[in-house]
Amino acid sequence: MEAGPNEKINKDSENKKALSAASRLLKFRPRSEQEIAERLAQKEFSRAAIAVTISYLKKHVFIDDDAFSQAWIASRLKKPYGEYRIRLELKQKGIADNLIAKNLSAAFKDYDEHTAVFDIARRRLEHYYDSDNQSLRRKLYGYLNRRGFNQRTIIQTINKLLNES
Repeated sequence: MEAGPNEKINKDSENKKALSAASRLLKFRPRSEQEIAERLAQKEFSRAAIAVTISYLKKHVFIDDDAFSQAWIASRLKKPYGEYRIRLELKQKGIADNLIAKNLSAAFKDYDEHTAVFDIARRRLEHYYDSDNQSLRRKLYGYLNRRGFNQRTIIQTINKLLNES
């Protein structure tokens, strides 16, 4: 059975609506290919409409997972977050492992994690003024670990900070 003219218009209409929905999402911030696909699926667009939309967005460079991951890493380092957390976030957003590894190694080439961890820990230490030493260590370790920093760096920083005070 051949598709009639109304069915083609409906498909074109669905494609236009999917592209419009994707464009609205991209107005707020860059997104990965997987994020766009998931959000369109949540809005109950057909797989075909999602595929057409993703293809169009990639062709016209509205979505680019490599550029997205570079921008995401740069923004997360400003907060700052550690490599482990950034890696996890990018995996959750559907970025390929090879892109994650390439962009993280490039970003961390000039990044001083020790200084970042020390600065965060020193600021956070002010919030724990009534804690004993063991409790203070546990709280600082948990906080820095949740931010995705390297365990060795965290322990060295905590020891250095608590030996200074």
